[in-house]
Amino acid sequence: MSAAFSAHALRDALTAATFASDAQTLQSVDAQLDAWETDSSYWEELLRMALDPNEAPGTTLRQLAMIRFKNGITKYWRSRIVNRVSVTISNASKERIRANLLRVLHEPDRAVAVQAAVAIGKLARTDYPSEWPDLVPTLQAAIESSGAAIHDAAEAGTFAHSAPPTRVLLIAADVLRQCLKEFETVRVLSGKMRMAELARTLLPALQPVLERLFEDTFAAADAQVWAAQPGTVERVRASHLLLKVLHRLAMADNGIIASKVSEVARPNLAFTFFACTPPQLACVLQRRTQLLGHDAMLDTALTKHMMAYAKLHLALVTQLHSRVATWPAWVDVVEWYWNTLRSAAQSNSVALSRDDDDVTIMYPYRWIVLSLLLLRTSLSHWKRERPAKSCFSGAEGAVVELQVTDTLLSTYLRLTPSDLERWQDAPETFAVEEAQGDAFLDIRPAAEQLLITLSDYSTRPDARQAPSVAEHVWAQFEASAQWPTTLDGAIARDALYTALGLCRDRLDSELNEEAHSTNERMAHAIRDRFLPEAAMEGLGAPWLIVRRRIAWILWEWSEYVWVPVRPTAYAVLVQLLTHVPGRTDVAVQLAAARTLSALTDALEFDADVFSAYLGDAMAALMHLLAHDLQEMDSIRTVASTLAVVIERVGARIKPYAGAVAEMLPGLWSIEDPSARAKPSLLECLCKLVEACAPRLQDEPLLTHLHALVAYMVRASLEPELSPLVGYDALLLWARTLQASPQLTPPLVPLLELAAPHVTQPDFGPLLCRVWEESVVLAPTDTLQMYAPAMYAALASVLSVPDSPMLLGPVHALDAHVRVLDAASLGTLAEILHATGLGTALFSALLREESFPMGCHVATAVARLAVYLPQPYFHELVRASRQSSDLAWPALLEKLVNYEQSMALMRPRKLLALAMASILQGAAEQDTDVLTCVPSILGAWTELLGEVVEDAHGHAEVYEREESPDRPLEAGDEEDLLLGDDLGGALQDDSPAAARSAALRARDVVQMVPLRPCLANTLNVVLSKHPVGTPPGDVLHQALSSMDPLVLDVLQRDLNQPAASST
Repeated sequence: MSAAFSAHALRDALTAATFASDAQTLQSVDAQLDAWETDSSYWEELLRMALDPNEAPGTTLRQLAMIRFKNGITKYWRSRIVNRVSVTISNASKERIRANLLRVLHEPDRAVAVQAAVAIGKLARTDYPSEWPDLVPTLQAAIESSGAAIHDAAEAGTFAHSAPPTRVLLIAADVLRQCLKEFETVRVLSGKMRMAELARTLLPALQPVLERLFEDTFAAADAQVWAAQPGTVERVRASHLLLKVLHRLAMADNGIIASKVSEVARPNLAFTFFACTPPQLACVLQRRTQLLGHDAMLDTALTKHMMAYAKLHLALVTQLHSRVATWPAWVDVVEWYWNTLRSAAQSNSVALSRDDDDVTIMYPYRWIVLSLLLLRTSLSHWKRERPAKSCFSGAEGAVVELQVTDTLLSTYLRLTPSDLERWQDAPETFAVEEAQGDAFLDIRPAAEQLLITLSDYSTRPDARQAPSVAEHVWAQFEASAQWPTTLDGAIARDALYTALGLCRDRLDSELNEEAHSTNERMAHAIRDRFLPEAAMEGLGAPWLIVRRRIAWILWEWSEYVWVPVRPTAYAVLVQLLTHVPGRTDVAVQLAAARTLSALTDALEFDADVFSAYLGDAMAALMHLLAHDLQEMDSIRTVASTLAVVIERVGARIKPYAGAVAEMLPGLWSIEDPSARAKPSLLECLCKLVEACAPRLQDEPLLTHLHALVAYMVRASLEPELSPLVGYDALLLWARTLQASPQLTPPLVPLLELAAPHVTQPDFGPLLCRVWEESVVLAPTDTLQMYAPAMYAALASVLSVPDSPMLLGPVHALDAHVRVLDAASLGTLAEILHATGLGTALFSALLREESFPMGCHVATAVARLAVYLPQPYFHELVRASRQSSDLAWPALLEKLVNYEQSMALMRPRKLLALAMASILQGAAEQDTDVLTCVPSILGAWTELLGEVVEDAHGHAEVYEREESPDRPLEAGDEEDLLLGDDLGGALQDDSPAAARSAALRARDVVQMVPLRPCLANTLNVVLSKHPVGTPPGDVLHQALSSMDPLVLDVLQRDLNQPAASST
């Protein structure tokens, strides 16, 4: 039981946590503090203790108190119900907390101040301006007054006495930055309006403060003297934080950023702020260069300040709908960044990999990335309309483009020694990390994006004056044939081939009308350069770099691998896939696997040609999967390649099917909590089953494959994996059933998983399709073992009005009805009554569903009426009338309306046969059925006028004129009878297609002649209900109410002879 809260108890708890030496004590203290959080006085006392050095001596205890306050105050700032008790911090207590928090502006402990700034930002998100109107004015006043005090100290030369105002400025700027950061997270209009209003208020007030502070901070001409001044580091930090505040304010005025300076009626505050930043950035970079390595804290402060300027400039130009690239002086900023990038490329103090990054490096890694992104974004905004009289336009611009390209090729696109070391230590990890490279975080991806932009927007009216970027890269490629095969040569080739692949669209004349030659040169380069270079032997480990890059460019240019060259390409890729130390490694193999996938998944692929390489390719891929890979992304890549190869070679994969099936369980068992590779493994097994199963009637391999499918499906539907791969597993299950000639024992128990999952919207449609395929393969077994649970679940689905899953249950039941014999249909009727599915189906028919949905439901009801032996359907309807508003007239009226509204003849005939069956089976208690005879006969009369069929009920011609009164006039008539396929049309020779054709041939619509059936129905009904009996009187009264002309037309249509087949 927790102790009662008091100031003394809180101090003791915090002291115990401060000096705790074991986890148990910390847990105990944490539980006690959590228990006190519901007491509003706890928060006041905690804050007072954190901000009062005299009350709680020791910085560690005060820091802990502020951290606890920051982490927990927002939980109860608004009223909450805890253990059925409302926990509320009173308004008076909130006022005291807010007032005390602003005391942090004079807090000497930096760690406490930082945590307090975060806490203030969290509270300000909800309280400013309504509950805390003086927050921002207080911070603004503190920044202005402390800035003025620092300025006075600078003029008087008394920086030694400026520590207090500097500390206030630091904390006030940090608090305001945290508040603005929280305000930005409010995405609704009111939040954006609040930020825009703050920008209009604070930008004109704080921007002069930043300029003056910057001048005061960096005024000293001598760098050494400047660094020795008291408080220099703190003033640099204050300038940095104030810059970040203005950054957020400038970004809030999106209307200004999205406008040209000349188009803005009111003062462009963002531009005014931006205009002062280029010289400030140049000053910071110069001062940092002069003092690099002088003092670690100063190096860190200057580096962060320099980064903040680059982030500001990049944010301005990348903002949505930004027009900053058209602002005056922006081109000068871009030129400055380009010159810095060029200087960095020529410098020995540049971080080209994250491992080399350090504040003592002249050009840090992140700085290079930001500069590349800014240059790329600006060029993308300008496109080919570069600012006039700048170094990026005209003839000078053409030269600059080529200089940028050469700089990228010689520096920023190249692998670094750190990259090569990572590759050598862990090739697979290196390949995965390279594939996941982010242009906003890494140099090479950012350089690649810049090169693509240069290539896309490079234009030359006169190619003789200067080539385009793409042509310049191609010229270097042609010259590279004579480059040495040393490590430096391999690295240079890697960068050049990367650039060549990225310029593909500008080298292909079919994609780019400005290209100066045809795309044959790309095909010739593959044939004459890339494939021979990849196959070169005896060049040692450095040539791995070239082989990997060639495999990548073959993937990038896969459409240019012409048919005559494909055998050579297959042979080279198989060599690269095969593990040979010194010639390949996992990085090369992964690149080759992806390229092989692209080549096999092409229209030009010929399985007969590839069959010569199939054995070696399968052996290499399976060895790679089974023995060499550990990363899930790598397994996914190779498994996807294997799936594509299996799909494309088809039945030729059978000799290797057993080995693949033996390998997959081991891959599946690898720990993969986020299921990165499991979808590819499921796809691989799916393609294997589809390729092999149709030809495995009664073979052990089919049972083995089905057992593997069952294992993976069960594992995928476990709670931890179901949201990630459940759908993929069900797709595998359904496609396995489609491709299989028979249902083997391993797949039968799997149906027990259908009922628990079929009610889930993501899984329901697929599971209904699985049920359809299963009942066609084993109709009686599924009925006896799994139908009760399945149909009870489907009843709950059908009971939901406007359910998006309505079609699945309808098709599932329809398929089962069509494949059962008479005895089993009786059992089905009993199950439909016991589970409530029959009642749910009838209710769905009577609901006002959309017309297409209603057509499907009406067709399923009609199928039951026709197929169920008498009197099961009538008993099912009578039983349903006891628990619903179902009545024969309403049901028959729906059937008549749908029959008259449908455009497709087969479902119309089915509905007519259903009405006939209902009339024949009507008993004495079903007298209200006979009252519907006029409408039924009217529907029959209209249908008979359009049906043309032979004596066996086969319709050779079903034609009718289009009618605007019928909502459904187009589509395949099977759409109303069979479910759609899974991701593509069934192959004509697939087992599922054969079963579907056989089912269609046995359909009652195909086998029962309509006219004789309807005529017999009328005769049976008239003889069954003679005049003088209550049903007979109802029947004859209904007939007498009809127009004699309609009855005459019906009689003549019924007597019309069958159509001739000749």
